[in-house]
Amino acid sequence: MVLQTFSTQTSNGFGPILDKVLGTKRGEIENFITMDKVDPIYQDPVKIKPTHGITVLTIQFQAHSLHRIDFYMDFCRHAAAAMKIPCTGVIRFPTSIKRWTVLKSPFVHKSSMEVFERRTHKRFLKIHDTHPETLKKWLDYVVDNIPAGVGIRTHTYEFSTPGIGEELARKISATKKINESNLLSRGRRVRPPPLRYWNIEGMASKVAQALAEDPRANIEKVTAKIIEEMKPKTPPMPKKEEKTPPVPKKETNSPKEKAE
Repeated sequence: MVLQTFSTQTSNGFGPILDKVLGTKRGEIENFITMDKVDPIYQDPVKIKPTHGITVLTIQFQAHSLHRIDFYMDFCRHAAAAMKIPCTGVIRFPTSIKRWTVLKSPFVHKSSMEVFERRTHKRFLKIHDTHPETLKKWLDYVVDNIPAGVGIRTHTYEFSTPGIGEELARKISATKKINESNLLSRGRRVRPPPLRYWNIEGMASKVAQALAEDPRANIEKVTAKIIEEMKPKTPPMPKKEEKTPPVPKKETNSPKEKAE
């Protein structure tokens, strides 16, 4: 493909002056550089197709300047194409507009107002099927070269083997036990678990059973007694060891006692 342009012919006598100013001749065709010889940096980024379609990173861009965010989006996509990273095209979000109306002058000039607005442009990219180390290098390179006035927010997805939830639950319970033992060793009491961990249904059934056996019983006293019985018990505080003071030695001054 060859880019061509045709210079317009003028019917009046200002044609030679116009040719001199523009540096062209009327009726001539000017040939430009073909598209295959243009540097790839000026072309659209190469889009690499994902192999599995697994999303590993989502990145959102925000800026008030439209040309800066568009230039930075091309920069990120070119960097992803150079590192063989499957990247989606530019996903455009709706532009958020915020307006303020202020008075030009107080008191009687209320009808004279000024309206200011701020437009926030948003863009979105997704990265697929990329090794974590390669993804980290690309993200560090993108963040280091971010222009002024552009903000980014990233969400990274990590994949683990099945059963990771049970392993995390075991680690959390072990950490709780260690913290409770540390509190007890310092002489502090451990708070009972919150109400959501109590057996509310069992408590209510016991109250109903007690009232069925003795209908004249006070429901408040019965409930308080059962709550006290079913209340999760905290471990007792460790007793402090009483240290006996050392017995002072008697000092002898007489020569006979010293000789003995």
